[in-house]
Amino acid sequence: MSNARGFDGYKGHVAIDPDSEIITAAEVGPANASDAAMAAALLADLPADLGRSRPAATAQPPSAPVVYGDAAYGNGALLAELEQRGVTAMTRVAAPTAPAGHFTKQQFGIDLDQGTVTCPARLAVPITPARGGGGLARFGRACQVCPLRASCTSGPAGRTITIHPQEARLAAARRRQREPAWRADYRAHRPTVERKLAHLLRRRHGGRRARVRGLVRVGQDWRLLAAAVNLARFAVLRVRSRPRRVGGRPGVADRQATTWGPRPPPVRPGPGRPVAPPTPIRPTGPPTRPTTEPGSIFGSPTTITITPGEANGSEHR
Repeated sequence: MSNARGFDGYKGHVAIDPDSEIITAAEVGPANASDAAMAAALLADLPADLGRSRPAATAQPPSAPVVYGDAAYGNGALLAELEQRGVTAMTRVAAPTAPAGHFTKQQFGIDLDQGTVTCPARLAVPITPARGGGGLARFGRACQVCPLRASCTSGPAGRTITIHPQEARLAAARRRQREPAWRADYRAHRPTVERKLAHLLRRRHGGRRARVRGLVRVGQDWRLLAAAVNLARFAVLRVRSRPRRVGGRPGVADRQATTWGPRPPPVRPGPGRPVAPPTPIRPTGPPTRPTTEPGSIFGSPTTITITPGEANGSEHR
């Protein structure tokens, strides 16, 4: 729903590998749900606890996965979950805002150790704890005689600052994202998912319009579209499968090897030379990721409306 019109629909979310641009997960959620609510499903392929799943005899610990996301995914609950799982979070956290150009929350000094909040006029008030964590800092009557009242609040009850249950984690994330190195890394990887979403939402793909109704069926159709886009990406990367020698005997095709490189020259039909159809090969074993560097990047496009559409797997770069 927007300010101009409302409609029934869903939001499609994808997670991709930033190096190969392969979609690793695709999920659909209600249009009125938070984007961060789908992050757990998008990152389900990561271990639940990388610290505990690490072998004890490993001399050099593996590099931690890195997850990139826009501000819609940068909430305190997701940051806490990623930290618990040993994942480096590169999700942007939105800066607090205030109406009518008043002082924002960042201009107040929040001391969680002392349990106080200090306003720009250097007045400190205690934080009243809330039952679920966090709390409130109310300045009340002190705002009525404050010389900075016009720049701080217009409410008759004075200014109130809300302390989030994950306030310390959110503040640390905002400090990190102001560093030049963090911003350069984010800008280098984050736009990749936007380009992939553009592939999914092309008119010929039909990603913007659902062809079916119901969350389960729309989700299946969205994942089918993601698989078609992945096949097009495999063609761009020139990924192919070929038989591997087993037991020193050539021609045994019960195992497969995924290779990277130029394609073999095509056999073109000619007079008296028909082209035999390719022999179907059944791959075995679990699928492998096309890159060894751990990482993920996810985002959500505009709402998927429930109207007829089409989907195919072409990709043009």
